[in-house]
Amino acid sequence: MNEEDLLGKALYITREMATKVLNDVGLVLPLGVSLDADGENVSTYFPRDTNREANFGQLLELVTTELTKRAASGAAVVALAATLQGEEGTTAIGIQVESHSSAVALFYPYRKRGKKWVIGDAEASDGLFVDPLIP
Repeated sequence: MNEEDLLGKALYITREMATKVLNDVGLVLPLGVSLDADGENVSTYFPRDTNREANFGQLLELVTTELTKRAASGAAVVALAATLQGEEGTTAIGIQVESHSSAVALFYPYRKRGKKWVIGDAEASDGLFVDPLIP
């Protein structure tokens, strides 16, 4: 699988996971995804499952540490998602996807309409949300 396809697959999987967490919890707690070079082995990481008392910052640190380890151990692509607070009170799903040669960060604004979450179109970020996961 070429790099562009891997990045796209990681973005899709991460966005779907983030949407599920948003629907279940009401915000996107930090989560991670990694793929091998073939794109066949997808591995997810949701530290809230085993760290119930951790706060948002601690969960984010656990995800970044885990994804950095996975990249060092051979993962071709890693991705992270979390709720971001934007300017003027906007809230968004932030997704950062990285390979060994490129990185992209997107955010998807969201709001609640009735009982449903409405997720807007992707918007590019000027930079990464966290330090690079793949050095």
